[in-house]
Amino acid sequence: MKNLIDIKLITPHQTRLSDQLKIVVLTFLATVIPFALIVLIFKLVVNDTMDLLTRDPLSITNAPFYTGLFSNIGILLWCSCAAICLLTYAVVKQNNRYRESSKFLLSSGLFTTFIMLDDLFLLHDEVFPQMGIPENLIYLFYALITILFTVRTRKFVKKTEFIILSAAVGFLALSLVLDVISRNEFNNKLEDISKLIGISLWLIYFTRLCLRELRSIVRLSSANER
Repeated sequence: MKNLIDIKLITPHQTRLSDQLKIVVLTFLATVIPFALIVLIFKLVVNDTMDLLTRDPLSITNAPFYTGLFSNIGILLWCSCAAICLLTYAVVKQNNRYRESSKFLLSSGLFTTFIMLDDLFLLHDEVFPQMGIPENLIYLFYALITILFTVRTRKFVKKTEFIILSAAVGFLALSLVLDVISRNEFNNKLEDISKLIGISLWLIYFTRLCLRELRSIVRLSSANER
C-alpha cells in the first residue's frame, strides 16, 4: 500500500503540530473573511437584519420541523454525490492510467455541485428570474450542458453502469418537464417523487463508480509493491 500512502492526500503519520495550527488559522480566515464581506454587502444592499443570514429558516418562519423534508433530503444527496466524486478525483488523478475517469469525475462533481447550489438557493426559481434570466432559459442551459457532457464522455460512460445513469437522467428530465407544464397538486407530487428518484439513482451510480475506481487503484498499488 506504500504507493497509495504516498498520495499527498493520505499521509502515514499524524500531521505535525505546526501544520495543524496552520490549518486552524487558514480555516478561521477562510470562514471569517467571506462571512464579513457577505454581511457587509447584505447590509448595504438589502438593509435588513443579519438574522436572515445566520438563523435557521424554520426558526424565522416558525414553520413545522418537517417543512421541505424531501427537498432537504435531495440537497443532502446532491452534496454527498459531489463530495464522493471530487474526493475520488483527488485520489485517482495521481495516476495517469486513470486520466479518463478523473476528468469524468471532476466534471461530474462540479456539475453536481452546481445543481446542489441551484436546489439549495432556488437559483432557477427565484434568483436568476430576478436578474432577468427566464427560468426556461436555465432549463435550456441544463439540457445543452447534459447533451454536451454526454457526447464528450460517451466512450467512458459505456464502460460503466450506464443504465443506472440513464435512468437517473430520465427521472430528472421528467421532473423538469413536469415543472414546466401546468401546475396542479398531482403534477407537483409527481415532479417531487421523480426528482428524488433521479437524485438517488445519480448518487448510486457515482458511488458505485467511485468505489470501482478506488478499488482498482488499491489493487494497482498492491501489485506494484510485489
